[in-house]
Amino acid sequence: MDAMQYAEALDKSLISLKKTYKAKLESHAYSMGYLEQAVELFQETAKNFTIARAIVEKKVKAFDETSFGELRRLNDQMIKVERAFIYSYGLPGRRLVRHVIFAPSKYNLYGTSSFPGVSDILFKLEETGNEAEVDRQISIARQAILAAVDILTPY
Repeated sequence: MDAMQYAEALDKSLISLKKTYKAKLESHAYSMGYLEQAVELFQETAKNFTIARAIVEKKVKAFDETSFGELRRLNDQMIKVERAFIYSYGLPGRRLVRHVIFAPSKYNLYGTSSFPGVSDILFKLEETGNEAEVDRQISIARQAILAAVDILTPY
């Protein structure tokens, strides 16, 4: 797993979400601002994590004994990052689908969905009128990203 690739994917997903649902997200600019900040913070943290990983990898190649513990810590952090994006209650209407960043699309069986909880709600917003749920799903995604940031931040 590469933290920088994850950061890039998050950024592309955010851009896609904003482009696809531009009109529907206008009334949620405040919440979206917080989500954008979280994505930016993840990008910065992923960059710092990647630099730290490169330093540790050099130590490992030089057979520095203290580096093996550092490498284990970095590997553990990378494993935990993916877990940060799992929402135990599942996505709206799909309890068994729990990844809040990437998931199969609920309304296009051949496609994937970026920020699936948010996009699922926005897709049916005209029918449901549930504006509060949009902000709730944005908040869930934001909290998952911030949890991943905490995991990648050095102790």
